Order: sequence, then structure tokens, then C-alpha cells
Amino acid sequence: MGRKICPRCKCCEMIWVECEVCGGEGVDGHDCGEDCCVCLYPEDNVRCDYCLGAGGHWECLGQCDDDGKHRRKE
Repeated sequence: MGRKICPRCKCCEMIWVECEVCGGEGVDGHDCGEDCCVCLYPEDNVRCDYCLGAGGHWECLGQCDDDGKHRRKE
């Protein structure tokens, strides 16, 4: 897989950051549809609300502002 370049600034590389809530799995919690769960080995099957099931997000490595321009060092 090649490098992913930031679509905003078009020059910085992006990295994949795992979701801190679900640990990159995309699911967080168990719901079997029963009022009282009797599952012997419940597995997480509820989509993570924080990452919307993606397991994480892409983050730009550069220091870009909201307009996609590099911030100046002060």
C-alpha cells in the first residue's frame, strides 16, 4: 500500500490512528436482542459510536490549520 497524502494540504503524509474506544475493532458492546442476555460467550457486535464502525481515522502528520495551510512557527 502506498502512502496516503492529506487531501487538505496535499503535501503531508497521513497515518491511520486506531479508535481509542473500540481499539480498532469497530465494535463496542454486545446486543443479542434479548432483554436479559444469556449468551455464554458474548462477543461485541454493536457498532462503535465514536468511530462509526471504521476502527479509527486518518490523521495528517503535518501542522495544518483548518484551511489546510501549514501553520507558522511563532
